[in-house]
Amino acid sequence: AGDGGFSNDNLFYSRRIGRSPQYSPSSEDGTFIDMPVQTNIASVIKLTGKTSKGLSIGVMNASTVRESADLSIDNVHSKTTVEPFTNYFIGRLQKDFRRGDTRIGGMVTATNRDLNEEHLDFLNSAAYTGGFDINHSWNDKIYSVSFNSVFSNIRGSKIALLNQQESSRRYFQRPDADYMELDPNRTSLSGYGGSLNLSKG
Repeated sequence: AGDGGFSNDNLFYSRRIGRSPQYSPSSEDGTFIDMPVQTNIASVIKLTGKTSKGLSIGVMNASTVRESADLSIDNVHSKTTVEPFTNYFIGRLQKDFRRGDTRIGGMVTATNRDLNEEHLDFLNSAAYTGGFDINHSWNDKIYSVSFNSVFSNIRGSKIALLNQQESSRRYFQRPDADYMELDPNRTSLSGYGGSLNLSKG
């Protein structure tokens, strides 16, 4: 089913699954660190298809394992978690009407991390997105109108949410953004958007 009308909204970015660990232990004199290059994928379940009545279905669930780095300081060996166990889910439905001239769909995604160690508090504990889209064409597909709406919600510690507010994706701290407020006590953050397009082929 793909992401259809949500392709430009980045509701789901598959390269996050199995990426390099996000935490790097600090290196001091005499410290040896053996870091994993990437996060191993524990399981992936994927289901896609289309019914005879024009309903497209796409579902994927993937889990990545907890990754640890080996540390050696003055011949004292230890391990520290550099990437937590994480589960990723994406679901997409789309229904065709009028022999495909009208398409209505929806999509949801969820990312959940098992954060049980303080040094990983800079990561979001959960992230959810979703949306609704409709595309209608007529006159032999010469004319078309499309609409989509999306939302997102992220959750985590105060440190994680402060990092999200100050990141280059948002810059809540910039002085000219009087319509936004930087809140160091946030533990969740939501957003929404949408678009309407008319075209003639």
